[in-house]
Amino acid sequence: MKNNLVERYIYAVVRRLPEKERKDVSLEIDEMISSMLAERAGLGEGEEERVRAVLTELGNPEDLARSYGNVGRSCLIGEPHFSLYKRVLKIVLIAVGGALTFALLMEWLSGKPWSMYYDLGDIISMTIKGIVHLASTVIDGMVGAFTAVTITFALLYHQGVKMDTEKFSLDDLPEIPGYEKRSGIGELIGSLVFVSIFTVLFVILPQINLPFLFVNSRWYSYFNPEVLVSVRSLLIVFLVVNLLEAVVKMVQPIGSVMRFLATLLANVTTIVTSLVWFGNPLVVNPEYVTALKGTLGLNVWRVSDLVSEGMTGLIGKWAMQPMPLMIALLIIIIISIVEIVKIGVKTLRVRKTTV
Repeated sequence: MKNNLVERYIYAVVRRLPEKERKDVSLEIDEMISSMLAERAGLGEGEEERVRAVLTELGNPEDLARSYGNVGRSCLIGEPHFSLYKRVLKIVLIAVGGALTFALLMEWLSGKPWSMYYDLGDIISMTIKGIVHLASTVIDGMVGAFTAVTITFALLYHQGVKMDTEKFSLDDLPEIPGYEKRSGIGELIGSLVFVSIFTVLFVILPQINLPFLFVNSRWYSYFNPEVLVSVRSLLIVFLVVNLLEAVVKMVQPIGSVMRFLATLLANVTTIVTSLVWFGNPLVVNPEYVTALKGTLGLNVWRVSDLVSEGMTGLIGKWAMQPMPLMIALLIIIIISIVEIVKIGVKTLRVRKTTV
């Protein structure tokens, strides 16, 4: 039975390579390790000691993977970065394209005075114009996303940024899928998707944001576009900081001070952004409120509708804010604080064991 440490080492190498190369490289490394173990058979070492000595001699799996890469340093993005780059780029392009398509369709549908008296020529003309506008906007957005992702990975590759940890240790070898799942790549991809969708809905197209109500052939967005424009700079800072946190988590090991500081900055920025945004007394679109009352006879459920008069006076202006937003704000603050504490405790534990 093959030593689990050997299997983990081989996996740590081949996971950075293109799928079609992994089987052959895995067999080659396995044969090389077996040969090196056989050479040390007469040194009086135990099996575990021999395995560790051989794997340590082979060095960092990332460096070994780079030696198998068929793309040289002279290229724009080489291995092991290129494999991750392709996966991230595919997801980001799908996210940007989908978000832009949805937002522009909502804008087009809500902006047209639909009538039963359009002739065929008007319908064809509007459809063609809409398709051309949609295609050009989506293409521009995807080109921008492609450029941003490509430049990011090119810089990571040419600066020699390691994709997992800076210091190699056999104890830090990744578990083979099925034993333990690693979240580093998933967090980066999730952050890129979140940033892409959030940017489209709340920064690029604030007049659309979240269309929750459709009345009289028109969509009414939940958030006030003017408020979104007024906090646009803060929203951009929030997005940049969260994207930076995802990159730092990918290149810095758990327990590093840099990783903790990135998490702290991201969560503090999230809390501040939420307080400023949701705390604006005009955060909800007035047209949405009017349409909701005129169509369904409902008012926006505010905090003051639930708490007592004494509590209303205690919390001041927050009593007039929509209850769903205040619940969301409370959840955001709690999750952010818990995340800061959790990462802080992990950092302290790791640093204590390494001192």
